Parts: sequence; structure tokens; C-alpha cells
Amino acid sequence: FRSNQPDRAIAVYRAYLAENPNFAPAHRHMGQIFFEQGKMDLAAPEFEEAAKLAPSEEDDWNLARTYSAAKTPDLALPRLIRLRQKYPKDYEVQLLVGEMLNLKREYKTAEGVLLQAINLQPTTPDAYVELANAMYLQQDYGRTVAVLDKMRQTAENVKETPWSTFLQAISLDKLGAREGALVSYRKFLAIANGKYADHEFQARQRVKALTLELEKAGKKVPQ
Repeated sequence: FRSNQPDRAIAVYRAYLAENPNFAPAHRHMGQIFFEQGKMDLAAPEFEEAAKLAPSEEDDWNLARTYSAAKTPDLALPRLIRLRQKYPKDYEVQLLVGEMLNLKREYKTAEGVLLQAINLQPTTPDAYVELANAMYLQQDYGRTVAVLDKMRQTAENVKETPWSTFLQAISLDKLGAREGALVSYRKFLAIANGKYADHEFQARQRVKALTLELEKAGKKVPQ
């Protein structure tokens, strides 16, 4: 009912809450439906109301995930920190804390948290990519590339994302590794599918420039 008829479910919950506004589970269920629909601005008030009416351990999880998805670190982090204290070996919590710290530009602190996430699940790629983000944003391009290389060597069934590929390309470019950068830019363009217009424009420009540079230097242009 909830999964295949979410709008009808929302209508039913709203009708029920009109008569029983203090029934916390209905608010939680509505929040979950909105979350699954990607409507974080609607999910958060329902989860907040449920937490106010009848506090439950799941409220921190619901609100931490919702505010993280909404990229609002100041609201997400207090809940994530509580969860991290209770569940220090939970990969999702460590990953989300790292992501939120990156958004707050607290890159060094994010590094430590993301390394813990990697230690917890060394074959899962997400924390590697977020750690690479932290390195790149500190202009530490060598470590950015090293983290992404380790991800490919360690993580199981790694499927390159457009972002991880672009991050690899631009970091190699900054390091002057023209051949590697060119290969990575081309790989990025092959999988971006028009969803990253600004980055794709930049990649196409760099492919042209790097190709010319290599030709002028008399070096073989990788295909």
C-alpha cells in the first residue's frame, strides 16, 4: 500500500491525523513515504513531530538520514554524533558524518571519520570517494588519486561513477600527468550521459588541450 500507492497512503494518514493529530506512528510513516519520494522538506517535519510526540530511537536515524540527504549538516550532525557514540562500528553513520563534515569544510576531521568507515567496510566504495573529495578540496591531489586507486584495488564490484572518474581526471591533470588525465576525462565523458553539463564541458576542453600538448611534445596520445 505504501510502496505502490504512496499518494493514497499519504491521504489516508492525513485524514487519520486530522482526527488523531498526536499519533506519532502516523507521522513517522508519512515521513518515511516522503523520504522514499526524495521529498526531504516534507519528510523532516513529520519525523520531527513524531520525535516530539513520542520519542523513539529511530527518530535520530530518520532525522539524521533526512537532513543528510537534504545536505543540511548543522541539522544532521547533532543526531549523527549521538548515533556515532552509540554505534561506533556502524558504517552508514561514519560515512554520513564524513559527508556532513566535508560540507562544513572540516576536511581534516572528515578524513579521520572516513578512514574509520573504510576500516569498517573496506570493500565498499562510497567512503573512499568521500575521502577523495576531502583530499581534493584540500588541494592534495596526490592523495586524492591514491585513495581512488586503493578503492579500485580493494572495493568489490566497483562501478565507476561519473564523479569518481572526473575526480581522478582533474587530480591527475593538476599533477601534470597528462596521459592519465586524458584517459580519465574520456572515460568520464563516456559515462556521464549528459547529466553533468558543466563538468562535461570542462572535460571536453581539457581533452582538446591535453591532446594538443601531447602532440606538440611528440608523445603518443592515448586512445
